[in-house]
Amino acid sequence: MPPKEQSAAMKAFLAKNPNSTLVKKTPKASPPKTTSIAPPKASPPKAVVKKKFAFKKKEKAKASPVAIPLPNIPGGQNYKEESIDKKPLIGDGDLNAYILTYEGNEVMAIRLEKQLRERGFPHVRIVYAPDMAKTGMRRSRVVFHTFKNYLLPLLEKSTRDTIVFEDDADVYSPYSLYQKLASKWPMNRISQWGAFEKEKGKPKFIVGSTIVSYKKAFIPRFAAQMRKDREQHIDGWLAKKFKWKEEYDVEPKKGFGGTISHHSYILNNTFREGLKGSDAPAGYKIPVIRAGFKRGVMAEGDRKPAEVQLKD
Repeated sequence: MPPKEQSAAMKAFLAKNPNSTLVKKTPKASPPKTTSIAPPKASPPKAVVKKKFAFKKKEKAKASPVAIPLPNIPGGQNYKEESIDKKPLIGDGDLNAYILTYEGNEVMAIRLEKQLRERGFPHVRIVYAPDMAKTGMRRSRVVFHTFKNYLLPLLEKSTRDTIVFEDDADVYSPYSLYQKLASKWPMNRISQWGAFEKEKGKPKFIVGSTIVSYKKAFIPRFAAQMRKDREQHIDGWLAKKFKWKEEYDVEPKKGFGGTISHHSYILNNTFREGLKGSDAPAGYKIPVIRAGFKRGVMAEGDRKPAEVQLKD
């Protein structure tokens, strides 16, 4: 039904009383709520932090055992200082060359050290052992004993392959040749002097251990065997205790390098003629050194300084 119209009297009343409850108020529509979507605040760019790489400090290599003091030999201390190579023993493809010698035999050892450096050997060291003759040790055991106690610890510590010279060695060829020879076998007897005795087709005794090379990987096996066995003549031991054509071999035709003529410590100070290796130059004259041992007493030649004359 249509709404009733208001009377004139009512309209007049309402005009005079606008607040009357009789007035129907139309609620005002509230404005629509608008939600403003603000873009997310961009976080400030992170500062680029450069990574610092910490370099580990290399530990200083422990000093190798010092050569045995020679207090009673004039110039002995100077000889040792000149002979010890100061470069670190690292795996760089080079060979360490050690000269095994004895107190009182500096003349022969220094002669060989000089010769090796002239041939290009970069790392040469003389290893002095005591004069075992003074203790009454049988001379056939001396090389084995001094190798095990004074040289073997250096071979175990080094990370290079090694070549060991007895102090009467005579070297003609360059260092590069010896690098090749040392790479052939775990142990290579580079010089030898015949008397190649065999038993059941295998070497039983090979004369000569003047120049022998050892690969680093072979040293643990070699050291274990040496410490296990009794001290004996090292020439026979090298042949009997290791597998031929597997752990070692021998260079043919007397090998490379020779020996000088000298009074032999091992042969009770008797004079021993030098021998030539297969690589000796044509017409080569073997040097003679008048030095040696007289059962714990220095020979006259050993009392002379390094510039002792070599006699042809």
